[in-house]
Amino acid sequence: MKALTICQPYAHLIGVTREKRIENRTWSTKHRGLLAIHAGKSRAWLQPGDTKRFPKMAFGAIVAVSYLAACLNYASVMCNLVPDEYSWTKDHVHTEGPICWVLRDTFPLPEPIPCRGRQQLWDVPPNIEREIRRQINLPPAISITPPPAPPLQLTLFSPLQLQQKGGARGTRKDDARELARDPGPAVRGGWIEENRSPDLRSPHQCAIFRK
Repeated sequence: MKALTICQPYAHLIGVTREKRIENRTWSTKHRGLLAIHAGKSRAWLQPGDTKRFPKMAFGAIVAVSYLAACLNYASVMCNLVPDEYSWTKDHVHTEGPICWVLRDTFPLPEPIPCRGRQQLWDVPPNIEREIRRQINLPPAISITPPPAPPLQLTLFSPLQLQQKGGARGTRKDDARELARDPGPAVRGGWIEENRSPDLRSPHQCAIFRK
């Protein structure tokens, strides 16, 4: 799960009161999907009365999980050059740009989770992500790991064995071209390597090595 650190009171306005549906950034991202809202420790953006207005405002903690739906250019928003589903962004009080991150389906956490923030997008630690999912009843994350590639199986032949097999040393261009036309053993320094990996198109397919 990705996370974004946002100064207060804006993290509270996004994650708790949910009145702020746009986060303004100077940069865009290709990420779409779940986004943990992390409230930073800085108080530089607080206005007089904010702490009284939001007495439960948290600092240095993940306060909510939202869904990043789009990143819109401010000029496109103002010129009505965005999809109809985002037409509301033009009149949204928090639309400032230059890049407007559109958030939806925000779920505040019943208990903010203390966590160290970072710049840009960052990965939520696994133990904290599990706690986030437990609090808002999200299913566990599914990790899909591709299977390892089959091991490369090589058979080495001595020069004598190579001669008995009728192979060439492959040191001349003509030899290399011949071997390239007929996928077979490749020669390197008087030894031949024969690739018998079953996943290749030919049981003898391999690269041509020349001195």
